[in-house]
Amino acid sequence: MRISNYLAAIFSLAALISCSTGDVKKMELQGEEYKSLAVQKYGEGVEFIQNLSGTAMLCVKSSKPTQLNPQHQIAFFVYDVKAKSVLFEDSIPNGSVNWKDDFSIVVTVVPGTIRDDDKTRAPRPGYIYDLRIRKTRDLESVDVR
Repeated sequence: MRISNYLAAIFSLAALISCSTGDVKKMELQGEEYKSLAVQKYGEGVEFIQNLSGTAMLCVKSSKPTQLNPQHQIAFFVYDVKAKSVLFEDSIPNGSVNWKDDFSIVVTVVPGTIRDDDKTRAPRPGYIYDLRIRKTRDLESVDVR
């Protein structure tokens, strides 16, 4: 009798553990909708960069240059983790995108051939997108580090 009680306890514990592990996996998947959306939009090879507070995710896909398109393309979107929605989306040629701070991203564009005909200083190509006000600002208006 003691062995049967012991086996029953082991099976009960195993069943309990397997149920709780399944629940944890479901919870992890529910919090990562941005991953499936990114794969749906851009395919495999998407980079995920979380902001400091963990409230938003920057999903970035870089494509390699080809003969038809010699510029390296970057497609990205910012995903609100709590609201489960895309806040902003864009694509740029030859550039980069990253978090400036917890509420804004810096998008820089590397210009193609620059002619030195005009001696005036050209503005830095790119912009900053502020998640709070959902607007872009040019790079000249903000100190970017």
